[in-house]
Amino acid sequence: MTFFHPVELSAAVHISIYIIYNGEDLLRQKLLCTDQYCEISKDSYSLTIQLLNTTFNIPNAKYYVVIDDKFLRYKNESEPIPGIRPRKWVIRTEGL
Repeated sequence: MTFFHPVELSAAVHISIYIIYNGEDLLRQKLLCTDQYCEISKDSYSLTIQLLNTTFNIPNAKYYVVIDDKFLRYKNESEPIPGIRPRKWVIRTEGL
């Protein structure tokens, strides 16, 4: 994730990735966003999240990401950044 303003981790929150399969939301991966899985770039403008190789491995599928509130804050303002609600950030995989 890349941001317009510098950010920093503010709380260890959960990040969940679901697949929408036959109209159901199935959990593919859930992790606690700590230094082990989430890394802020040296310039503080991007967040990298370490995921399993199998999280997005189904072709022609729709996934979505859920992130709890206050996972980041703007570095210079200490303003918390809201999370991402279910089905708001949808990711589609291509066929093989």
